Amino acid sequence: MIKEIFLPEKFRGKRLYAQRILTLSIQDEKVFAALVHAKPGMNIVEQLIEQPITPGPQDAIKTRATAAVKELMQQCKQYDQVRVAIPSTAVFKELEIPFSDPEKIRMVLDYEVESMLPFSLDEAIIDFIITKKESSSSHVFVAAIRNQDLENELAIYQNAGIEPTSVTLNLLSTYSLFQQIPEYVAMEHGSALIDLGFHNTQISFIHDGTLRLTRSIPRGITTLIKKISEQTKQTEEHVLQSLRDVGVKPTGNNEYDAIVQQEVFNFFNDIQFTLNSFSLKLNYYKGVNKILFTGKVHQINDLTKFTSDLLQIPCELFEPKKIFSHTQIKKKIAKDPEYWNTFATVLGAALPSAEQENFDLRRKNFTLNQSSLIQKQLIAGGALALVMIIGIGLQGLLQIRALSTKAAAIEKRQIGRIISIIPRRQRPKVLRFNPLITKAEKMVKEKEEVWAPFAHQRIRALEVLLELTSIMDKQRFTLDVEEISINQKTPGDPIIEIEGYFKSKEGTGSHFKDFIEFQKRFNESTLLATAEQISGIPAAEKGVQFSIKLKKK
Repeated sequence: MIKEIFLPEKFRGKRLYAQRILTLSIQDEKVFAALVHAKPGMNIVEQLIEQPITPGPQDAIKTRATAAVKELMQQCKQYDQVRVAIPSTAVFKELEIPFSDPEKIRMVLDYEVESMLPFSLDEAIIDFIITKKESSSSHVFVAAIRNQDLENELAIYQNAGIEPTSVTLNLLSTYSLFQQIPEYVAMEHGSALIDLGFHNTQISFIHDGTLRLTRSIPRGITTLIKKISEQTKQTEEHVLQSLRDVGVKPTGNNEYDAIVQQEVFNFFNDIQFTLNSFSLKLNYYKGVNKILFTGKVHQINDLTKFTSDLLQIPCELFEPKKIFSHTQIKKKIAKDPEYWNTFATVLGAALPSAEQENFDLRRKNFTLNQSSLIQKQLIAGGALALVMIIGIGLQGLLQIRALSTKAAAIEKRQIGRIISIIPRRQRPKVLRFNPLITKAEKMVKEKEEVWAPFAHQRIRALEVLLELTSIMDKQRFTLDVEEISINQKTPGDPIIEIEGYFKSKEGTGSHFKDFIEFQKRFNESTLLATAEQISGIPAAEKGVQFSIKLKKK
């Protein structure tokens, strides 16, 4: 769409236009997806999908994962961009930087973190989130991943025909959701976020709502099941089913129950040891107030209660659906998932917190090629310019047509006005504007030649005629003027002589009675004065024959 080509997705943290954002994450034996319709001022979760990965050899996991991604994509609605969250195999470090501007932090980040990396800086992709700002410094949580590891993760999606627009980490996606749930952010002192997987367990320490430390231990549900299976001589499928059904509770088989409890104790002792090491590293001695479990915790029945009793720390499931307490985040899905907990990662990636909006591991040589976008911009720009030129041309044609129509109407009206002052016998046969103008100009020139002799005299005949027209108002009197003479035979004021016939209007009385009113109007003139007494002689049917001689006052 044009707006997506020329406008940024967001401006100053505010979304400019709606987009459908698809997020994907591969976790153990499944691919998870969330489709969010992101609108200005509103986010709507439209789809939550999970697709099992077909069982098979571990060395073919990438091929099987790619096939699962392809199958999942067939269930997705139309989308505008794809974000992926990859396993948290990165190196995480917390730093305090004497800046608050993200651009300045990025300029010194490589130098600050280089000595802490177990691999070369040239082999690393680094990004960060700001977890806390102070007056003159910022606490940043840095993630660094090897180029090879990121390339391997992206290859799964690229082989499925998908080019992710951005890449984040599972841990940060879950923490992004944590940051937007008021109940969790408000937790004081220390808390832990534990992502229990099949093969690994990610343990993160959070202090006053801020992520401080994280560690991944190479043990998970599968590790636990395998050890129990080896000692009890029962199949791993049987052990897994038993843990799902009864958890760590007694089954009636004392030997089996003792082994299960011992292995679960050992597993959580490792978690307890990690939490204690976090407290020592941060000089925090108040202990952990709450543990939030996410991941495959539902594989062990009633695990949170058991862990609470074992560690003497309140434990509960991390609940992603609490994000819908926000008025600007809604869900519109056909059916709620059985375990909301398993969709924490993809929901967090689709709904990044303000602190994580700019986190993206697609940097350096993994940056998306913008040539296609530039090509689209050029094509769209050329098409837009062409449309504008055509639009301006059409508008010009319409305006020219409108002006032509208006000019024709004016010309027709003016032809009517000009023709009315040209004597009928002198009118041209074809009534066209230019010939009429030529004819009118000729008539004006002739009139000018007639009136030219008066130009340097005091007569000002037009002024006299105007006054006579006012006096001899034909709407009041019936007149038949035979002659009007304006001359200046001798030096002085001009003499005006008028001769004609006067009749009273029908029903107004005798002609002479009305003639007195006619005489009176000459006497009241402000411009002309009678040079001789106005005479009137009866003229039978013609009324009164009058003779008037005037001069200028």
